[in-house]
Amino acid sequence: MSKRSVVYLLILSFSVVCLGCGALTKSQVKEVNKFATAAKDCPQLPGKVVTEHAKIRKTRLVIQASTDMSGAAALNGINSALRQEAKLASRGAGTDATLKVLKDYADLLVKLTSDDFTTALQASCETLGSSIDKGIKEYNTLQKASLSTFGSAVAAAVRGVGGMYIRAQQEEALKKAVVSADPVIRPMTATIEETMALYLNDNQLAGVKLPAADKAPPALTAGGLLANEKDDMTHLYTTTGQYNGKQPLTLALTVADKIEDIDTTAQLAAAAIEAAASYRVAHAALADMVSKKQDLPSEIAEVQVLADEVKAAMDLKDKLDKK
Repeated sequence: MSKRSVVYLLILSFSVVCLGCGALTKSQVKEVNKFATAAKDCPQLPGKVVTEHAKIRKTRLVIQASTDMSGAAALNGINSALRQEAKLASRGAGTDATLKVLKDYADLLVKLTSDDFTTALQASCETLGSSIDKGIKEYNTLQKASLSTFGSAVAAAVRGVGGMYIRAQQEEALKKAVVSADPVIRPMTATIEETMALYLNDNQLAGVKLPAADKAPPALTAGGLLANEKDDMTHLYTTTGQYNGKQPLTLALTVADKIEDIDTTAQLAAAAIEAAASYRVAHAALADMVSKKQDLPSEIAEVQVLADEVKAAMDLKDKLDKK
């Protein structure tokens, strides 16, 4: 046998071995995909709470303009609003950066778990990787943090790879993504929880159910934004002043509609906190799961909990969207 033939056989044997020793098993890839499918909806939840609160506040201000109100009460309302706005402004930019990173990360995992990893998907991974790193840097600046970037490094793991090696490299990149992202996930999900807590009062926050597996949950402080809006709107409605005790039917309908929206939005804020905490716990379980190649005998419970909670929260979001 010629030397060239021997080299060829060695290369062929090595290739066959590599094809059989991918970084992850099919069951592991399936669980990562299940997590990513649920995770991609998570950023919509806090975003909807913020936009819905803005609409509620606008309606309340319009009602305020149409009713009599004492100067002292008006000034108190203004000061309260300014304090609330300051709290939201201090967290708003950091939350926006967080939501962008989490959305891009979920999209990246979806692509890395694809059964048909094409050149187009590879290019998309590079774009998402750069976007993730940009978002993390922005978060670090706003939150005075020092989280490590990982997006471009993950994308590089599948850059220029093709043929029979692509699946193994795809799985290796997927494993690298999950392990590298885990230290970033904890503070970012905590940022979401802290922001959403500002919309709830003490009683509402006490009703939030957090996963027992989360050993170091963030300290949450209730801000009562939505409860304050409800109190203010109720007070305005009972101020009949210029209507001589007979308020227009349209005003009653508007107030009733917005009070319902306030209650639903508070439920969504609570659900967003629960989902963020479950996201963190599920991702930690995922990172532990991909640490070694293994066939999973069953689904990861934490991932299923996340999927169920996100689905329930999306039902609340859809209820608000339809109004």
